Amino acid sequence: MNTIILLLCFTLFTTGFEGIGLVLGKVEYFNGWNIIGTFISYLIAYFIIYGYYLSLVKHHVLKD
Repeated sequence: MNTIILLLCFTLFTTGFEGIGLVLGKVEYFNGWNIIGTFISYLIAYFIIYGYYLSLVKHHVLKD
């Protein structure tokens, strides 16, 4: 599977899970934060983690 599609799927899943918590009243947003900001922050975090993984593979700390 294409890595970008997989990262988008993980982002949609985690954002959706948080969205459920928002609807159920278990999550509250403040200071203008919203579900779109949540999606973007998760997406950026997953790309950073993936970049770190690629760096570890490149330097043979992890095997591909």
